[in-house]
Amino acid sequence: MTLLNSKLESEMLELQSQLNVVTVELSCKEAEILTANNESELWKGSLKKKKLKTMAANQQVLDLLSTIEKQKNDLLYHQSVIANNTDLLKKQDSEIRYMRERLKKLNWDLREARDLCQRKNDCAKTHEEAYSKRDRELNEAINKCNSRIADLDRDKQALILKCIQGNEVFEELHVKYKESQRILDATEDEIQYLKKVDKKLQRLKENSSNSSTSMKPMDAEQLRENAHKMVDFIADYYKTIESFPVLSQVEPGYLQKLLPDSAPDHPESLQQVLNDVQDKILPGVTHWQSPDYFAYFPSNSSIAGFLGEMLSAGLNIVGFSWVTSPAATELEVIVLDWLAKMLKLPEEFLSVGQGGGVIQGTASEAVLVVLLAARDKVLKRVGKNSLPKLVAYASNQAHASLQKACQIGGIHPENCRLLKTDSSTSYALSPDALQEAIFKDIKAGLIPFFLSSTVGTTSSTAVDPLSALGKIAKTSAIWFHVDAAYAGSACICPEYRHYIDGVEEADSLNMNAHKWFLTNFDCSVLWVQDRNALIQSLSTNPEYLKNKASLGNMVVDYKDWQIPLGRRFRSLKLWMVLRLYGLENLQSYIRNHIQLAKHFEELVAADPRFEIVTPRTFALVCFRLCPLHNGEDCGNQLNHNLLDAVNSTGKLFISHTVLSGNFILRFAVGAPLTEERHVNAAWKVLQDEATTLLATGLQALSGNFILRFVVGASLTEERHVNAAWKVLQDEATTLLAAGL
Repeated sequence: MTLLNSKLESEMLELQSQLNVVTVELSCKEAEILTANNESELWKGSLKKKKLKTMAANQQVLDLLSTIEKQKNDLLYHQSVIANNTDLLKKQDSEIRYMRERLKKLNWDLREARDLCQRKNDCAKTHEEAYSKRDRELNEAINKCNSRIADLDRDKQALILKCIQGNEVFEELHVKYKESQRILDATEDEIQYLKKVDKKLQRLKENSSNSSTSMKPMDAEQLRENAHKMVDFIADYYKTIESFPVLSQVEPGYLQKLLPDSAPDHPESLQQVLNDVQDKILPGVTHWQSPDYFAYFPSNSSIAGFLGEMLSAGLNIVGFSWVTSPAATELEVIVLDWLAKMLKLPEEFLSVGQGGGVIQGTASEAVLVVLLAARDKVLKRVGKNSLPKLVAYASNQAHASLQKACQIGGIHPENCRLLKTDSSTSYALSPDALQEAIFKDIKAGLIPFFLSSTVGTTSSTAVDPLSALGKIAKTSAIWFHVDAAYAGSACICPEYRHYIDGVEEADSLNMNAHKWFLTNFDCSVLWVQDRNALIQSLSTNPEYLKNKASLGNMVVDYKDWQIPLGRRFRSLKLWMVLRLYGLENLQSYIRNHIQLAKHFEELVAADPRFEIVTPRTFALVCFRLCPLHNGEDCGNQLNHNLLDAVNSTGKLFISHTVLSGNFILRFAVGAPLTEERHVNAAWKVLQDEATTLLATGLQALSGNFILRFVVGASLTEERHVNAAWKVLQDEATTLLAAGL
């Protein structure tokens, strides 16, 4: 027992010792925990201070960012101001250059006016001499009449004397006296008759002069005189062009009622012809050069183009081959190389290589000749019997001349693929759609041979993606043509040149200089990379046209680049335009029209009643008046009515198109005399006519006149609707009872 107690005490002591150790350890741990808590509090305080510092730093950063943003905005503002000032300086510089050119023109006009005054003085002197001669002749006739009157007076006195001498002869003398009196009374009539005879003699002299002139149809002096009259007439026309209704207001067949059934047997004077032009022809003219003409793409006239046309008509050569007029051929080669360089075309399109340019009459002719060249090129490879298998491609926005070219070239109408476009591509041709169509046709055993792309479609100036389309055409061995009839002119400006990027993939390119390039109609420029393709397809060489230069392949014979044999000296007017205006003025001319179109687009966009249908690219704005209610048919009829109303005013002329089933109004800026005031005036007419159409609140739907009953007033209750319906019923009953 004692041993057990001793053992227990020993264990208790050991346990007490362990407890003491644990207690000490707990004390240490408590001390450590206390120390850790103190350190934690210190860290918390430190973190709080750091957090406050961080928040302060963040606020400083935010303040700094705000300051930077403000400085950035100030910088952007100053950059904008600088850009505006730069644009203003450029505009002022352009205006200075314009005023200098204007001053030169005014000086030239002054010299011409002085020359004209001198010529008119000379002409007046000639007329004065002629009038003096006629006065002398008339005085001689009057003197003869006076002499006859004196003779009659003497006879009268003799008769009176005889009457006095004898009553037996009184009756006879009385009769003679009466006769003498009648003759005296008729003397004045004879004088008037002689005057009429003088006028007839004068007309006979004029007719005799005209008859002799007809034997010398190019008499130099008469050309000088009549040409001055004609130029004066044309200048007066341009001076008063704004006084004419832009769109002719005559009815079909009007001219047949105003002109004789047959040509005159005897010549008439130029003044008589010009009078008829003024009174009978001009009322039936739609004035394409009017500053209020906004319908189709422009057909520009200019003094330079007019003078070139005049010179061409004066020389009147038929330059179908080099030998028929070397200057005509060589000038055309040079001028088209100039223009190609202005457009920055690849060297392959210049005359120094295998390509070159040629002036066609229209873009339709240009498309036709390259399609024929493409056709013959592929048939040479696959055989002539494969003609029914040939397929041509374009977008459904391409010009209708492609379809006509296919008809002439023997391409089946079903093989002229007009691929669908829509607003998702801004009505440009989709490369994917083209690729799919080509694969489908090849799989069907057909032969793709021709692709026509467009830079500036007629409906909306859509631009096809040339690079992508060109690569597809090259892969499929298809002739790739670029139709830039309208927008090609704009590509002389560096900021618009990118629209023909990819032209290096093309086999041919055409541009109408007679549209937007101040060159009077007709002048459609066509470039090809391989002129031999055209020549092999279109060349003819009968014996009567053979010559040493042509047979030696030393020269260009443009008859083999076109459909007809004969050709006019068209390059003269293009040469005159390039020389008299220069690249910078032509660029400014294009930019001005695009700026005016942009201004019109902004006017339309600012009026919530209208909408812009497609993005404006060049100088054409496509827009429409929004209908009061949903329904495309309703909107189409509304815009059709607006078009008719605007054009019937005669104050301007616009046109229309249809895109995705919608009737669209087209406003094309491009007339040479158009200024901002004309655009503003045109927009005012459009707004006024739109207001008139919309103010009625009634629209023609399926030919029926519709009444509108709109419920929406805040106090309207069912009893008001019932009362209104009762009034309508009563009035309808009254009208029907009256037989209306």
